[in-house]
Amino acid sequence: MSADEFTDEWAILLEELGDILYVQARPALGLLRATGDNEYECSPATVKQQQLVVGWRTWYGPAHVEKWGRDWLLGLPDRTRSLIDEGVAHALVAPFTAILHGDPSAYERVWTYLDQAQAKPAWPRRRKQRKSKQPVRDKDAASARLRSDIRGLLNMTVELGGRQRVKMLPLQWAPLSALERAVARETVQEMLRIELDDCCDW
Repeated sequence: MSADEFTDEWAILLEELGDILYVQARPALGLLRATGDNEYECSPATVKQQQLVVGWRTWYGPAHVEKWGRDWLLGLPDRTRSLIDEGVAHALVAPFTAILHGDPSAYERVWTYLDQAQAKPAWPRRRKQRKSKQPVRDKDAASARLRSDIRGLLNMTVELGGRQRVKMLPLQWAPLSALERAVARETVQEMLRIELDDCCDW
């Protein structure tokens, strides 16, 4: 399986997981997005004040629908549908990889729609174009790719509202070489340290 095929399957799994979690937990707001360190957090204020957020996949509870309007939320590009509790689900058609790599074109149609309504979202944020980072130096190309893929996947967070967050890493362990397993362990530990430093007050 190629990296692109793997990412596409992972994207389908994430959306299905989000649907299941929404039905089970009924959060005020559900959000799937990929951001770098120290960027947007779905804070309690975002939920309490029904601030507008538009992720790669977003589930708006009834309170958000009441504030922003059902018809207006259902008009968001690119794909929307009503939920069983009068909420609204929204999805971008941009591929999962575009979100992981921070491709600004993924939100172009959304920005046009928001600008027409003069809506100022908590997320996404307009960002200046940044120079791409130098590739990670590793012992070989395969381990460097693996490290990059793991970082990208662990940057994706399922937001259940407030500070409830879910991360998953579907990794086939058996086919990995000893070097790749060491890289995988090291990268997961690195990402967990960043996550804990970012969201916990030690």
